[in-house]
Amino acid sequence: MSAALLHDIGLSKGDKVDHALESSRIFKNFIEREDLTEDEFEVLKQAIQDHSKGNKITSLVGLALVLADKLDVTYHRTINSSIQDAMNKEIQKIKKVDIKITDECLIVHYFTKNDFDFNRLHDWPKAVTIPYKAANYLNKNFVFLMNDKKMDISSFL
Repeated sequence: MSAALLHDIGLSKGDKVDHALESSRIFKNFIEREDLTEDEFEVLKQAIQDHSKGNKITSLVGLALVLADKLDVTYHRTINSSIQDAMNKEIQKIKKVDIKITDECLIVHYFTKNDFDFNRLHDWPKAVTIPYKAANYLNKNFVFLMNDKKMDISSFL
């Protein structure tokens, strides 16, 4: 919960700083150290620090934070963005994102309006590459579905 609540607090420093790194620095000031073990503190700090790029997933907390952050792309989050480019407008057509982890697979399922252009995700590849990295971390296959149809993600990898 702490990582989820504080992972973007570094955005308050403006867009000229690495917000994930700044968030991990600020996180240290908000956490009562006696409430966490040193290992717990380091897991949370690392999860916050790497949530933006998802390159160093080292824990299930980090995995959960990266997936939640990168796949929370539905209309309610994007409509108020200061960036209203073609990609953002396309993302606003995503109605729901489901994530399922089975014994064999990590499955990401986008439910979109019928006119959503899957190819526009090449302008925002994290929607595919981050969960793909998460599947690798879990040593599972990755399946990307859009409105019940399995999508070919080879051009993203």
